[in-house]
Amino acid sequence: MRWIDYFYSEEGSKLFFMGVKDLSYIEKPDGTLEYTEAYQQDPSKFVSWAGGYYPAMLTANTFKGGEATPESMEAAAKVEAQWPEEVWPAFTYTQEELGRFTPLHTDINKYVDEMTAKFIFGDIPFSEWDKYVSTIEKMGLDQYLEIYKAAYERYKN
Repeated sequence: MRWIDYFYSEEGSKLFFMGVKDLSYIEKPDGTLEYTEAYQQDPSKFVSWAGGYYPAMLTANTFKGGEATPESMEAAAKVEAQWPEEVWPAFTYTQEELGRFTPLHTDINKYVDEMTAKFIFGDIPFSEWDKYVSTIEKMGLDQYLEIYKAAYERYKN
């Protein structure tokens, strides 16, 4: 656990994503980090994050992937007001709930995905929206939401 905790720290994040100070990256006076020429010639010698899952915290200062480019950061700033206030993990369900929830979830999500594509590509006109909503309701939306809400309430408590 100490190893994982370390990589969630600023120091660990620098080591994981940037490598060794003054060897694979330099720290500028303003605190920003920049890869050295040696790193750019062969990144695999300096960092372990390339490929695979890792315990680390991504920050714009230490992660120099596509998500941290100025263009990506600018785009993210434009939608920041629409970010959710709370992000939930996957909820847990009772055995009884799972027996009912799984088929509802599978069927409803499949239908929503298919219809989303059809609406976007113009295969189905938006004048069919009420029929779409009615179909989801007939598929068991109320029961689906009831189970989901119960799982959410357990999560909150």
